[in-house]
Amino acid sequence: MRLWLAALAAFALYAGGQALAQTNEARTGEPAAVVAQFHDALLDVWKDADKSPAAERFDRLAPAVKQAFDLQRMMRGAAGSSWGKATPEQRVQLVEAFTRYSVATYVDRFDAYDGQTFQTIGTQPVAEDQVLVETRIVQPSAEPVSLTYVMNREADQWRIVDVRYVYEGKAGNEIPRLHGEFRQTLRTGGPDLLVERLNALADQRLAGTGGQ
Repeated sequence: MRLWLAALAAFALYAGGQALAQTNEARTGEPAAVVAQFHDALLDVWKDADKSPAAERFDRLAPAVKQAFDLQRMMRGAAGSSWGKATPEQRVQLVEAFTRYSVATYVDRFDAYDGQTFQTIGTQPVAEDQVLVETRIVQPSAEPVSLTYVMNREADQWRIVDVRYVYEGKAGNEIPRLHGEFRQTLRTGGPDLLVERLNALADQRLAGTGGQ
């Protein structure tokens, strides 16, 4: 399995009493439940990677990504000061392209299921409207990948706004990493070029030809 450290997700596996707790949390929209619902959808798609075409998996996964992630906030953070200079129409196009890019990357990277398991370790409040959901991917033949989801609450809805990861001794945050990647494109051609670039990368990944 190829791990996507750009926007990697973990899956919560609950057993016994924990399964009941997850169900109750889901009803109230608690942070761990939001993550778990996304994980369930991603796990279903991942297990079907060898028998379902990428376009079909994209369509199945897209609603879950849109539900769990605050994609506009993430795009705004990744674009930095360029977001403030973009027109309302360009902002809409940026979010749409970033959404395609994000979903397509999950589809491309989670391309072979081989017995991995995923665990939710716990939650840690940071502020009144911010919580960290700590998770990890347990792999049969490699060290675990630690993933911490930064979740913000807005209008009583918890959504993911960033992902922190630790893998093979390397740590990082998703939004600062994306900001570094997008910066040169935005300097060269502004929002329009970034929209073009994100859509091109999404197309490449859905076609199985990769891209950064």
